[in-house]
Amino acid sequence: MKTCKVENCNRVAGSLGYCSKHYYRFTHGIPLDTLHPRGGKRSPNYKNGSFQYINYHILKKNRQIKFEQQKGKCEICGHAAKEVHHINKDKTNHSLDNLLLLCCKCHGRVHRGKKHKTSVWIRRYGMTCTDLCKKLRCSYPTLKKWHDKDFINFFLGNQKCG
Repeated sequence: MKTCKVENCNRVAGSLGYCSKHYYRFTHGIPLDTLHPRGGKRSPNYKNGSFQYINYHILKKNRQIKFEQQKGKCEICGHAAKEVHHINKDKTNHSLDNLLLLCCKCHGRVHRGKKHKTSVWIRRYGMTCTDLCKKLRCSYPTLKKWHDKDFINFFLGNQKCG
């Protein structure tokens, strides 16, 4: 069996005398001798000699704290959150009061400058429809029917019906 052409690579060679790793690099124009194909200038966070997030370790720590505080829910719509947004758009300020935990949809809206449309369930009852269904122990169609007849506040004990 042949070994890869690249120096100090002892993998089995396939097409053109390269192993699968180096064949991929060869066909995609990535230098064969680099240890990390997306490190340094090829990193998506590299911007003209500097990286996008300075003190990234602080961002990671505060992101985890924010997830624990918000229980992993988007601060706008209440769905599962996956992203953190810098409120003042300063990517060096990673303080907790500058970070906003968002789902992908709301984060996209923030960057496009569109208004946030909080769901009717959160505006009116302070929780998502899923949380309301769990609390009232009912299905979504039943919840919708109760909402249409203004019974939910009565069931929640917020105000009297009729």
